[in-house]
Amino acid sequence: MSSGKVVADVGAGDGSWTLRLAQRVGAQGRVYATEVRRPQVEGLRQMVRTRGLEHVEVITGSQQEMGLPSNCCDGLLLRLVYHAFDEPHLMRDSMRRAMKVGGLVLVVDFRPSPDQLTQEMKEAGFERVQFIERWQEQQGVFAALFRKGSARPGGRL
Repeated sequence: MSSGKVVADVGAGDGSWTLRLAQRVGAQGRVYATEVRRPQVEGLRQMVRTRGLEHVEVITGSQQEMGLPSNCCDGLLLRLVYHAFDEPHLMRDSMRRAMKVGGLVLVVDFRPSPDQLTQEMKEAGFERVQFIERWQEQQGVFAALFRKGSARPGGRL
């Protein structure tokens, strides 16, 4: 992601990737850090305050909804969280709503299989544009990059 873009770190955890994204998009951009667990949300808010990151907003999400505004994001990062979704079809709907047309979603995970993930994302209106078999030398962890298409799932405009 480049300067001025709007991105979200979904399941931001301790915020290490949120910080990387905030630096990458710069003060002209915006980063949403989403988390579902209260301790992580509070930790992220403290980090944002301490570092004076005015272009980072912490959002409390749920297992069904990221909590992001509609059509807000140029990019989403889901690092080691997709496998933990209780209702992944609802989260994919939430992703689709939050993404701008042509926006990119990077899923880094070990489950489901790359083929299953690709099929699920395709059904939600995303096309796979890149696949990395081994993410940052982590055994069994892959990365798949998807782009949101202009058509709704099922091919409708």
